[in-house]
Amino acid sequence: MEYIFRKMLKELSGDYKYKYDLLRTLVLELIHYGQKLQPLSALSAAQNASERIFPLFIELLEQQLPITTTEIISKRIIQEAKILLKQTHWSVADIAYTLGFDDPAHFSNYFKKQTSLAPLTFLS
Repeated sequence: MEYIFRKMLKELSGDYKYKYDLLRTLVLELIHYGQKLQPLSALSAAQNASERIFPLFIELLEQQLPITTTEIISKRIIQEAKILLKQTHWSVADIAYTLGFDDPAHFSNYFKKQTSLAPLTFLS
């Protein structure tokens, strides 16, 4: 870990054109090192959809997928909605609010537009 800090200081003072990209990578390495120090239960204790979606969103952005951010978010919201519909006994309204929709009808319309199925039809 000390090596990473020294490398970061050296790169920060250098004139390498892509030094901030390199520094970002070194910071990510530090984050991963820190995550290894936590017990697995602390890493998997995410309680809501946003806590599960955010790391996946960042990972996709880091991979620089050739699709838009809106598409990434949309696909992930639908994936989470499908999981919640199948694995919980929550109402469609509860799932809608959990995923950040103010109106359950808006969520139902969004889900149907993305999947060609209404949320309750998806369950059957």
